[in-house]
Amino acid sequence: MAKRQTRYLKKTTKFGIELPKTVAEALALDDKNDNSYWADAIAKEMKNVKLAFDILPDGEFAPRDHTFIKTHMIFDIKMEDFRRKALLVAGGHMTEAPKCITYSSVVQRDTVRIALTMASLNKLQVKAGDIENAYITAPCQEKIWTKLGPEFGADEGKKAIIIRAIYGLKSSGAAFRSHLADCMTTLEYKSCRADNDLWMKRETNAEGLSYYSYVLCYVDDIMVIHHDAMPVLMKIDKYFKLKPSSIGDPDIYLGGLLNYEPELDTSDECDPEEASYFGSLIGVMRWIVELGRVDIHTEVSILSSFLAMPRSGHLDAAIHIMSHILQRNTMLD
Repeated sequence: MAKRQTRYLKKTTKFGIELPKTVAEALALDDKNDNSYWADAIAKEMKNVKLAFDILPDGEFAPRDHTFIKTHMIFDIKMEDFRRKALLVAGGHMTEAPKCITYSSVVQRDTVRIALTMASLNKLQVKAGDIENAYITAPCQEKIWTKLGPEFGADEGKKAIIIRAIYGLKSSGAAFRSHLADCMTTLEYKSCRADNDLWMKRETNAEGLSYYSYVLCYVDDIMVIHHDAMPVLMKIDKYFKLKPSSIGDPDIYLGGLLNYEPELDTSDECDPEEASYFGSLIGVMRWIVELGRVDIHTEVSILSSFLAMPRSGHLDAAIHIMSHILQRNTMLD
């Protein structure tokens, strides 16, 4: 734990952009850079997460059977557009671990590949959506309270009972997974025995052919495979608020591009220096595959076929794969 905390404190930049460790540092960076990126990220997070707190009147104390924990902001930068991200998390280390399962399982990558292949072979629609503030849609399973920090503005210093499963709590993952399972059961989907986060339902398409509709869940990332997928996604939206901008045809799922077809790329041809760099990346990734990263084998093989005359789009795709590998390794560290 101490080693991990040391790594976190030493990490001061991501993608060449300074990372704050506190709200005060975030606002100071905004002043330094003459923008409001971090302030906007904090405001967006607090707008969504405030409902997880039952703020007590001045002078009122939390019930005696509730445990005190700390909360704090953590900051990140999204890989796809360098968007600033602020997330309020709880100090779950200050509470005892529940006796039941505490994690939220996720759909396996192999399951995603097979499901997308089935969709393509059977001409099924694929639609996706991202649940907004996923964990706080579920009720908190622990009796805890906290003292509000500077991110709460005028309510700073007040006491509050945590009534929703915010990030950081030991029970939040399981609470959300159980809440999501209730939703899928209500929609008459059944969990696959081979992968609990693949939900199936027998359907009949417009031609009268019977098939299975699928809903794939990777925590807050939802993918629907159905002959008329959008109404299914909208039913899920009634239970879990989906981000409006995330609803529709998926471009990226679990870090991978879904709709990129390199053989149809008409971007500019790489100059000699770019072509040499592209070849170097392909060589490195081939070794990475040999060393065990078989999940990128298909993508590397496809891009390798363009070594004779790569285009800028092929180079961008190679860089994207390398970024995914580096980000994944950083998360595992």
